[in-house]
Amino acid sequence: MTSSAASRPARRTALVIGAAGQDGTLLSARLRGDDVDVWGVRSDGSVVHDGVVVGSARISHGDPRDDEDGGVGALVARVVPDEVYYLAAHHHSSEQAPPPPVELWRRSFAVHCEGLVHVLEGVVAHAPRAHVVYASSSHVFGEPATTPQNESTPLSPLTPYAVTKAAGMGICAAYRRRGVRASSAILFNHESPLRARHFVVQRVAYAVAAAAVAGQRTVRIELGNPDAVVDWSWADDVVGAMAGIARLEESDDFVVASGVARTVRELCAAAAAHAGLDVDVVQNGNAALRRVPPLVGDAARLHSRVALSPPVPFSRWVGILVDAARAALVAADTAGPKDSSR
Repeated sequence: MTSSAASRPARRTALVIGAAGQDGTLLSARLRGDDVDVWGVRSDGSVVHDGVVVGSARISHGDPRDDEDGGVGALVARVVPDEVYYLAAHHHSSEQAPPPPVELWRRSFAVHCEGLVHVLEGVVAHAPRAHVVYASSSHVFGEPATTPQNESTPLSPLTPYAVTKAAGMGICAAYRRRGVRASSAILFNHESPLRARHFVVQRVAYAVAAAAVAGQRTVRIELGNPDAVVDWSWADDVVGAMAGIARLEESDDFVVASGVARTVRELCAAAAAHAGLDVDVVQNGNAALRRVPPLVGDAARLHSRVALSPPVPFSRWVGILVDAARAALVAADTAGPKDSSR
């Protein structure tokens, strides 16, 4: 054999900011499967490597040029990543009352903008060849006048989350003009069993799973707007797209979407069909709900530049969610009630 360590390509290193969320968890697993050395930063500031906490990092506080232990500059200098994924996001549950407006704006800006700048400055100083991928959102389009939306669709964000995500895209564009490889991935809805249960897809999956476990023949699902149109993808397909973007030589903005418009009612039908149930979808909100133009993405630019695996079909991943919800409910029932006396 003539191969040697010197002839093998160097192992790539990735830094995932927001490593404990749905996308961070799936992306980290995918990268490790590709033999990438993965470092992560969780929302509590802990730094993990190979599943072990190895320190902490200040991402959105302090001086971004701070190279002392705990500063983001020190972290980037230590890791010297080839790929940086900025997945951190601040949003509150739709089931909860939002914090006071000033606090919501402050937190959104700190996570989506200030922390991003600190990481980009660390890259400028210590890893100038790294490609930074910033996870933006379809919410930056607000209520678009045209469908589908692509990278040329005007941004018209309407909430603190969306406004600061759009600002993060502007920050990436500004750093691109300085020669930094910084791409924005405009992510449309994407799901997995890791998604929190208050999201509509999980609410549907758990409703169907509960009916199946109970032996019912029909599942009744109450929704605020069953005819809302959504562009859904499987989350693992989305993180695969982000990994592909990070391997590009040139950075840019990229819509990441299925390009298929489906209603929540269709989602309910697919979930029920997987479980062999009939479904009764009921609107439980105001019949005069404000109609918002559908957010449906045109990912032509992404497909023209990144070689992507065939996406997981809609009916298949909906079935995966229902099966995961059913397993969770059965496990919880088997575990039994907790001892409230402790």
